[in-house]
Amino acid sequence: MRLVVTRPEPDASRTAALLRARGHTVDVAPLLRLELIAEADLGAGPWGGIVITSANALRAIAAHPRKAELLALPLFAVGRRSADAAQAAGFAEVLSADGDATDLARLVAARADRGRPLLYLEIGRAHV
Repeated sequence: MRLVVTRPEPDASRTAALLRARGHTVDVAPLLRLELIAEADLGAGPWGGIVITSANALRAIAAHPRKAELLALPLFAVGRRSADAAQAAGFAEVLSADGDATDLARLVAARADRGRPLLYLEIGRAHV
């Protein structure tokens, strides 16, 4: 089967390699390019935890000046891949919903500190 992968790099190449290993013909045509802002304003905090829906969010904070502060917080991830990336990035407490956005919302509702706001990390600037 011939497939087109439109994810941003480096994810597009990884996905294409997995599909090729399964016998597919794959073209890579990323529709987005991620642009990381090294010193993005995260707000004042303090936060009760961090929520991510993509491992790309972890790439965004890899060199952020407040990275150490963020690593000390519990992190709620939508899926196992994002959770594994969070652990590899140095987060000590990582909880995975192992599902979708609904599962993540349930996990956060059940486990987050209700007395403090959460920081949702996402990639917010994309170029087509």
